[in-house]
Amino acid sequence: DADMLIKLCKIYDVHVSDFFTERDSIKQQDWVEVPLYGSIAAGKPIEMFQIEDTFTIPRQMRERYPDSFLLKVCGESMNKILPNGSYALVNPTSEAIDGKAYAVAVNGYDATIKRVRHLDNGIELLPDSTDPTIRPMVFDYADPEAETVTVIGEVVWYVVPFDFMG
Repeated sequence: DADMLIKLCKIYDVHVSDFFTERDSIKQQDWVEVPLYGSIAAGKPIEMFQIEDTFTIPRQMRERYPDSFLLKVCGESMNKILPNGSYALVNPTSEAIDGKAYAVAVNGYDATIKRVRHLDNGIELLPDSTDPTIRPMVFDYADPEAETVTVIGEVVWYVVPFDFMG
């Protein structure tokens, strides 16, 4: 509390403002806020919810992926690499490399994160989970009723929020 802070400042002969100035300058130098757009399934595709919020990440990640944004992971199908409740940093792209994790839209509005594998006539979305009952999803474009899969972006990093309850 404030009284304890004042006592500590007197003991160590420092100013109260020293605690805030240095911390703020470190934050400004090393951390930046990025958009947190909403939730994305790591399981069965769900509609992505738009949330107007931001979250702080290391400046180095933002510089490396300047157009990136965060999506909250909901589900267990990618729990080997993305814990349920974590925030996945997504770098927008429309192309996918087999084996990497991507945020994808199914039918234009349902979104999920999976590893991608291209098929001769479609795409397979692969889980990376400790749950053996979670199965790959295959979209065969020879089937006229097959849903369209569009790549939103590559998952390049993740962060666990401070209030994470795994």
